[in-house]
Amino acid sequence: MNRQFRSLYNAALGSWVAVSELSTAHGRGRLRKKRLAAVCSLAIASGLFSSAALADCNNSGGSNYSCSGITSNSQVISGNALNVSADSSFQATASNTLALSTSNGDLSVNLAAGSTLTNSDPFSYTLGATTTGGSGNIDLTLGGNINSSGLQGVYTDMLSSGNLSITQLAGSTISGGAAIRAATNGSMSLDLAGTLTGVSTVGNNYGLTMVGNGGPVTLLQHASSQISGSLGIYAGIYTDQATFNLAGTIQGNSNDGIFLDMGGSMTAFTLNQTAGSISGADSGIGLYSDNTAPINLNLAGSVSGGSQAAILTDTAAGSAVSINLQSGANVGSSNGTALLDTLGNADVSIASGATVAGKVLLGEGNDTLTISGAANLSGITLLDGGNSEDGGVTDILGTGGAATNKLTFQNSSQTLAGANLKNWQSVNVDGGSLTLSDGTLATGSGTNPDSSLQGLVLSNGGSVSSPAALNISGDVNIGTGSMLSHAQGGSITGNVANAGSLYWQNLGQTLTINGNYHGTAGSSLSLESYLGDDSATSDQLHVTGNITGSTAISIRPVAGSPGAQTVNGIRVVQVDGSSAAGSFTLAAPAQAGAYQYLLQQGSALDGNDWYLVSHFDCSLNNSCAAANPGTPLYRPGVVNYLAAQAVANEQGMQQLSSLHQRIGSQWLQTDGGQRYWLRAYHGQQQADGAQRFGYDSSSNGIQAGYLLHDSKDAAGNRDYLAITADYARSQADFHDRLRPQAGLDARTGALSASSLGAGVVYNHTWADGSYVDVVGQLSALSNKFTDSYGGSAKQRGWRVGLSVEGGLPLARWGSWQLESQAQLQYLHTRYQGMADGSGQVDGSSNNLLRGRLGLRLSSGQPEDQTQFYGIANVFRDMGGKTALQVGGRRVEEQFARGGWELGAGMQYRLSATSQLYADFRYGQSSGGGEGRKLELNLGWKASF
Repeated sequence: MNRQFRSLYNAALGSWVAVSELSTAHGRGRLRKKRLAAVCSLAIASGLFSSAALADCNNSGGSNYSCSGITSNSQVISGNALNVSADSSFQATASNTLALSTSNGDLSVNLAAGSTLTNSDPFSYTLGATTTGGSGNIDLTLGGNINSSGLQGVYTDMLSSGNLSITQLAGSTISGGAAIRAATNGSMSLDLAGTLTGVSTVGNNYGLTMVGNGGPVTLLQHASSQISGSLGIYAGIYTDQATFNLAGTIQGNSNDGIFLDMGGSMTAFTLNQTAGSISGADSGIGLYSDNTAPINLNLAGSVSGGSQAAILTDTAAGSAVSINLQSGANVGSSNGTALLDTLGNADVSIASGATVAGKVLLGEGNDTLTISGAANLSGITLLDGGNSEDGGVTDILGTGGAATNKLTFQNSSQTLAGANLKNWQSVNVDGGSLTLSDGTLATGSGTNPDSSLQGLVLSNGGSVSSPAALNISGDVNIGTGSMLSHAQGGSITGNVANAGSLYWQNLGQTLTINGNYHGTAGSSLSLESYLGDDSATSDQLHVTGNITGSTAISIRPVAGSPGAQTVNGIRVVQVDGSSAAGSFTLAAPAQAGAYQYLLQQGSALDGNDWYLVSHFDCSLNNSCAAANPGTPLYRPGVVNYLAAQAVANEQGMQQLSSLHQRIGSQWLQTDGGQRYWLRAYHGQQQADGAQRFGYDSSSNGIQAGYLLHDSKDAAGNRDYLAITADYARSQADFHDRLRPQAGLDARTGALSASSLGAGVVYNHTWADGSYVDVVGQLSALSNKFTDSYGGSAKQRGWRVGLSVEGGLPLARWGSWQLESQAQLQYLHTRYQGMADGSGQVDGSSNNLLRGRLGLRLSSGQPEDQTQFYGIANVFRDMGGKTALQVGGRRVEEQFARGGWELGAGMQYRLSATSQLYADFRYGQSSGGGEGRKLELNLGWKASF
C-alpha cells in the first residue's frame, strides 16, 4: 500500500511536521505525489526572537521603527505591535537579517525600493514576520531586494487570528529556500509584481510557499512577476476558499510549477491565468484534494509539464472540476499528457485560439469536453473521457453502470483520428465540422441518464466526414441541416436517425447500417450513380434492420452517364428487414442521356429493395396501367427539343406564307414609283403527335418588302423582283401525355424561339390574272429552352425556305372571280449539337415539303376601293418527321401530315398609292397526329 505524506503546521511545537496518509481510491493507487517533507526543515520557532532592538533600526516613537544605512547585525524587533520601515539606503547582511514579532497587535513592514537584505547563513532566514497570538495582522510592502542562501527570503507565521497581506513591488527580487513563505490562520492576500527565486543548498526550494488554515486566500501575480524554484508555488490550503489571478511566469525546475494541496475543509479553488506561463519539470499545475470542493481553472497562457501532465487534478470522487482553456492558452507536456483528471466530474472546454498537444485523460466520473471554434488540436494524440488514468482501458459504453462522458465540437472544424476519441458515450458535433481521418469511432447507444442522446450526434448544421471507410460503433443521430459524409462507404453498427443528410462522396460505395434506419421528413441521402441500364454502378445504402419514416434520395449522375432503358432497375437501397411504401422518394429528378429515372420499390429481383428505373412498369405501379410495361420515360428536355422542330417548321411556313398573305391583292398595274410593303403576322398552333409528344405555340412576326424591279410588256404581262427582311418570335409549351401515367406532370417545359431572315421574291403575272410566285428565304435561328424542372439550354441553327405558288382564274361572274391555287413549300433546317447538363444532344437536320391545293373566291377589281375574298385549302406534308439523337438514343415523333383550312381576306384602298390588307385563316390537321392552327396577317403597302 502506498504511503503519502502531508506537511502540516504544529502549533504546539511551533514548527512544520510531516504526517502520513493512506492513498487509495476505489482499489487503485491514487496519482497523489509525495508530500514534500523538506518543508519541515523550513520551520522557525518563535522562541528565536529577542525583545532587544539593535541600533541600526531605530525606534521613532511607540511601535514605529526606521531602518537606514549599512549594517552587519541582525535586526531583532518585537513588541505588542510594530510598524517598521526601511529606506533605500538600508543594507543588512546578518543571519536572521530582520526578525520581527508581535504578541497581539498589527505588524507592518515597508521596505523601500533600493533597500537590500542579504543572508548567507544556510540555516536562517532573511526577513521574518510573526505574530504569537491575539488578532493582529501582518502587512508587508516589499520594494527592495531580499536574498537568502539558506532558508526563507521572507518568512511569515501567524499564530494570531489576524490577516496576512504581502505586496511585492515591481523590480523587487526575493530569493531563498522559499523566496516567500506565507502562513496564516486568518485570511491571506498576496500581490506580487517582482521576482521570486527559490534557491537552497540543503534540498528542495520554492519560489512561493503558501499555507492557509483560516480565511480566504487570494494571490495576484502581475505580468512583471517571475516565480521559480525547484517547485514554483506550493500552496497548502485547508479551509475556506482560494483564488489565484496569474499573469506572469511560474516555473518549477525539478517539480511542479504549481502544487496545490486542498484540505478537507476547503470550500473552493479558482485559478485565473490571463497571460504568462506556468511550467514544471513534473506537472505544470498539480492540484490534490481530499474533498469535493469545486475547482475552477481559467487559463489563457502557457501551461507545460515534464514527467507528468501539464495539468493534473487528483480529487475526491464526485468533485466538480472545471478547466476552461481560453484563447491564448497553450497546454502540453513532454511526457505526452496535456491534462489528467482522476476521480472528479471534469468539465473541460478548449476555446477558439487555444492550443492543446498530447493526451487529455479525464478519468473516472461524469466528464464533458467541449472544443470550440478554431481550437488548435493538431498535436492531440488522445481525447479520453474515462474511466482510466492511463488511456489504456476501454470503458463499457452504452450501459447503465458506465459514467456519462460527453465530447462536443461546437462550431469547430477539426481533423482527428477517431481511434483517438475514446470512451465517450456521446460525441456531439454542434455546428462546424469533424473529419475522422481513419473513419473510426466508438460511442454509446440509447440515452444518457439526463435523457440526452448517446452516440454520434450532429446538430445545428454540424458535419462529420471521413476519407476512409466508416467503422462507427454506436447510434448516429443526424439533426436538421447536418451531414454525415463518407468517401469509402463502410459500416455503422447501431441505429441511425436522420433528419439531415447522408452523403456518399465517391461512386460505387456501400454504407451498411447494422441496425435500424429512421428518416425524418426533410432528410436526404445523396448518392452518386452512373445512370445507365441495370448493370450501372451506383452508391448504395444497405440496412440490415428495418426502415421507417420518410427520406428523400438525391441522385448525382456521374458526368458522362449515357442513360439507358432499364428492365429491373439500378438498386440504390438494400433492405434486409422491412421498408414501408413511401420510405424513400426522389429529392430531385434523376436524368441522363434521353431518360428520366424514377425511384421504385421492388423489382423482379427483390420486392423490398429500392431501384432507379427509366421505364413505366405497370406490374408494380397501378397508376401507369394505361402505359405499356417497359415504355421508356424520356426526360422533359428531350421532349422539348424534339417538339421544338415542329414549332420551328410552322414558324418557317408563316414566314414563306402565300402571295395574298404577303401582299394582299396583286399590285395595281397603274402603280408607279418605288413600292414597299409591311406586314405583321400572328399564328397559333396546337398539336399532338401520333406517339406521345405535343405542343401549344404562338408566333408573332413582322416582314418588310421592297420591289427592286417592276416591268410590264405590251401584252399586259408583268414581272417584279423584291427583297424581304423578316423577324419572327415563337413561344411554345410542350407536353408528354404519358408522363401522368407514371405520376408525373404532363407539361415538360417551354421554348422561346427567334428567327431573323432575308428573302427574295419573284412574281410573274399574266394579263388574264394567272401568276407564278417564287419565294426564297434564309434564316438564322436561336432557341432557348426551359424544362419543367428548371433546367435550361440554348440551341442555334439555320433554315432555308423555298416556296413556289401558282394561281389560275377559273370563272368570273361580274365582280366575282373564282381562282384555283397550288403551292409547294420546302424547308430545310439544321440545328447545332448541344450539352444541357444531362446529356449530349447531337446536331440534326429536318426537311419538310408541304403541298397546298385550294380555291379563292374574290370580289372586286384591283382598282376598287374595297376587295374581299374567301379561301379553302387542303394541304399535305411529305417528310417532316421530327427526330433527335440524345446520348446514343434516337427519339422520334410524327405530327399530323394533312389537313384543311378556311379563311377570308380583304383589302382597302387608303389612297391612290396605298392600301391596307388583312388575311385570317383557321385549319385542322390529322393523319399521324392531330392539330389546329389559327393565322392572322395585317399589312400595308404603298407606292412612292
